[in-house]
Amino acid sequence: MQHQPSPENPKRLSALGKVSLGSSDLYYSAKVLITTLVLTVAVGALVQNAITKADGTESPARAVPHEALDQQTPASCYVHSSRAMPTQLPPLEYPDRFEVRLVSTNGGIRWNKGWVNVSSVCARAYVGLEEIDDGIWNVYFGPLKLGRLLERHMRIEDAYGRLKRHHNV
Repeated sequence: MQHQPSPENPKRLSALGKVSLGSSDLYYSAKVLITTLVLTVAVGALVQNAITKADGTESPARAVPHEALDQQTPASCYVHSSRAMPTQLPPLEYPDRFEVRLVSTNGGIRWNKGWVNVSSVCARAYVGLEEIDDGIWNVYFGPLKLGRLLERHMRIEDAYGRLKRHHNV
C-alpha cells in the first residue's frame, strides 16, 4: 500500500517538499519498472512475430489501414527516433560536501567500520551522504533522497520514519 504525503504528517515530506522514497519503496518501484520493461519487450516481440511471417516477409496485417490513422497503415506512420539510446548512463555526480560510497553487490555500504544496508537496487552504483546533524546523514541516489542514516542505529530511516522493513509486499 502506497502512503501519500500529507501536511499533517511532515515525516512523509522531504526537506524540499518533494516525496522521498524509502529503500523498500525504491526496491518496489524498480521491480515495477523492470517488470513493465520486460512486458513491453515481450509484447513488442509478439507483435513483431505476428507482423512477420516465418519466411521473413511482412504479414498483410501491417498493410491494413486503420480507422484511427485516417485509413493509413501503421507502417506508413512510423518514424524512427532521432535519439540513440545510450549504452551506459552517465555516472551520478554529487556536490563536494557529500560523502560518496559505492553500494556493494549485496546492497550495503561500509560506514564507520560497520555495515549499513542501502538497497540491492542500488548495487554497483554510488550513493551520496549529506551530513545534516551530528551522526545523522541524508542518503541520496542521484537526486532521489532514499532516507536518513542514523549512525546510532547504523540503519537508514525511510521517509515515514521507519527503521525496519517488511518484505511481504
